[in-house]
Amino acid sequence: PRLSPWYAEEPSEDEKKQMEEQLENAKDGAAPSSSSGGDGDELSKMSKKVLKLDWDLSHVAGIKKAASDILKVVSKELDLPDNEKKARMAVGKVVVANKEKSAVQILELLVTQFGFASVKKTKSESKTKALTTMCGHPANVPIMEIMLELGECYFKEGNGNAGGAYKKIANAIMGLTYEITEDNAKGLGKGKTKVAGVGKGSAEKMYEFITTGKVEKLEEKRAAGL
Repeated sequence: PRLSPWYAEEPSEDEKKQMEEQLENAKDGAAPSSSSGGDGDELSKMSKKVLKLDWDLSHVAGIKKAASDILKVVSKELDLPDNEKKARMAVGKVVVANKEKSAVQILELLVTQFGFASVKKTKSESKTKALTTMCGHPANVPIMEIMLELGECYFKEGNGNAGGAYKKIANAIMGLTYEITEDNAKGLGKGKTKVAGVGKGSAEKMYEFITTGKVEKLEEKRAAGL
C-alpha cells in the first residue's frame, strides 16, 4: 500500500528551518522543569509512557508506528492542531526530521515546539479577563478577540495593512459602551450609526459571528495553520 506523506516524506528545508526557529525561540507554553509541578508533572508522566514505546526509526514502518504511538501519548496534553490529520503531519515531521533521537528527546522537542494546551488555555483566560476590564461593554469581548485573532493571522501572512486594520477595528470595539447585537452590528459599518475604524466588511463579520458563532474567514485562516 502507498505510504502516507505525514511520516514517509522528509520535511522541506523551509519546514526544517521553521522547526529550528520554533525550538530556538521556545514557544510560550513550553515545558517547565518537572520540579515545578503542574505541567512539569505531565511531562514526567509522558516521559514514562514514551520510554515504553517500541522505538525503531531505522525503517519506514518503524517511523510510522513511532509517530503514531507518540501522538497518542501527547495528543491530549500538547497544543497540537485541532485537525487530526494536521496533528499527525506535524508530529510526523518532527519525528522524521530527528530520526537519530530517542523517544524522550522527540517528546522534549514536541513539548518545546507546541507547548502545553493547559498553558495556552490559562493564557487565553487571562487575556480575556484583561480585555474584559478594558472593553467598554464586557459582552463585546468575544467579538474583539475574533478581530484581534484575524489581525494576527494577517500579520503572520505578511499582510501588515490588513493586520493593522483589524487591530484598529478591535480598538473601535473596545471603545463602545453599548453591546453589539444582531440588530445593530451591520450598522456599525455604514450610515449614521457608522463607527470610526469599522467598515462594511468588518461589520458583516461581526454580524456573522453573533448569528453563527464563528467567522468563516477566520476558520479558513485557522485551517491553514495561521
